[in-house]
Amino acid sequence: MAYITYLANGTTVNSYVADDEYNDQIDYLKTVFGWGFPEYTLISDKFTDEYLKEEVIYGCLNRIDYKNFVNEHTVTVNRLLALESKKSYLFVLNGFWEDNPSWCHNDALIVAQSIHYEEDGKEFLTKAKDYKHYIIRASSTVSKNEFGLELKDDSDEFICVLVANNKIIATRKLIPTEGIGDEILENWQSLYLLYARRAGKKEFLKKLYESGL
Repeated sequence: MAYITYLANGTTVNSYVADDEYNDQIDYLKTVFGWGFPEYTLISDKFTDEYLKEEVIYGCLNRIDYKNFVNEHTVTVNRLLALESKKSYLFVLNGFWEDNPSWCHNDALIVAQSIHYEEDGKEFLTKAKDYKHYIIRASSTVSKNEFGLELKDDSDEFICVLVANNKIIATRKLIPTEGIGDEILENWQSLYLLYARRAGKKEFLKKLYESGL
């Protein structure tokens, strides 16, 4: 399952898998960066990142090829490519097993947070050290009142927030596209329970149940 990302400024960011748009994006990246590209499982449109303030493209990678960056808590492996500075960073989305930080309502469920890495042989985007992505599931009421984006109840819709210095700096809405790409967050409740058990965090099984999500 791929996701369409909606930014607060009205920008729509599509993702592509093994089609003409996908091939066009790969060809474009080769001309910008000049180094070879692995087989992405999906790749996005270019868009202006709200924190980095430059156009970027992100792609989802095969985690098997990036064993040094993953652990039993890793959901996905991704790369963000900044087109103006010609820099990049690798980021993994890992399960989140902590109390909600002060910027996040207690009734929202943080499903994953990003961890950012420098890659050998690629110029590192140092701003990556200063912020994180968080993937959040919440009820329609909480999502609207606390984040300004209303999610449908009983759905695979998510909020992605960018956080720096313990403050939300951008909010995005993720809507699934059926039948396209990997099943990244499809049946997310089952995945959440699986990763919580792997982490030995039984209290988060209870948290999911009590949330009613």
